[in-house]
Amino acid sequence: MGSKPEIFQIFYSPKTFALLDLGFKPFDNSHPIKPYEFEYGVMRQLYYTNPFQNGFSHLGVFSPKFYLKTGWTSERLTTVIAEHNDVDVFMLSPYKISSRFFNVWTQGERSHPGLLDLMETILRDANLDPLVLKIRMGPMVECYSNYWVASRRFWDLYMSISERIYRSVYSSDIILRRVFSPVRLQYRGHGKIPYFPFIFERIFSTVLVLYGESFKCLSLDRRV
Repeated sequence: MGSKPEIFQIFYSPKTFALLDLGFKPFDNSHPIKPYEFEYGVMRQLYYTNPFQNGFSHLGVFSPKFYLKTGWTSERLTTVIAEHNDVDVFMLSPYKISSRFFNVWTQGERSHPGLLDLMETILRDANLDPLVLKIRMGPMVECYSNYWVASRRFWDLYMSISERIYRSVYSSDIILRRVFSPVRLQYRGHGKIPYFPFIFERIFSTVLVLYGESFKCLSLDRRV
């Protein structure tokens, strides 16, 4: 692998810029190419610039609340990555709740009702097996908020699958309307947000549960 990771942290206002850890690379998403795609819109934008051509070992894209949710600083994270340069995927999930839910999709259905039915429709449209929604996912693959950093080998696989889902969303007017219809977040009091970010943040764990044996992974928490 290359010499060091390239980790971006998104901001979209003065308030969110103030939250940034400047050890990461700030990414201004004040005027996204497509509204309401949140982190995934930035992830695909960065991936298609081929950042690995510059010799970086891993790529990550974090929200401005990374430190608030995980307690990890850029210095600490880059040190751990340097000490484990044979690891393909580093996960820093802010929530360890796999003992309460069968997988990240059933957790999503609890917080965002209608997600499972919508995701089954999308997977069928993308010629992907909806049975993946019924696979048990434990703490070694559970990750929320897109808080993961990975090698090019994993990113290439991840994007090959997530882009099939992305294309399905935009190729069907019926699916598009459902994905971008506002859903009230149960138990969180955040108002209404489209399904889109809740779908794409869960694809990571889905790819990992299917293909994790092909990669060396390390799940990090505050104790590491």
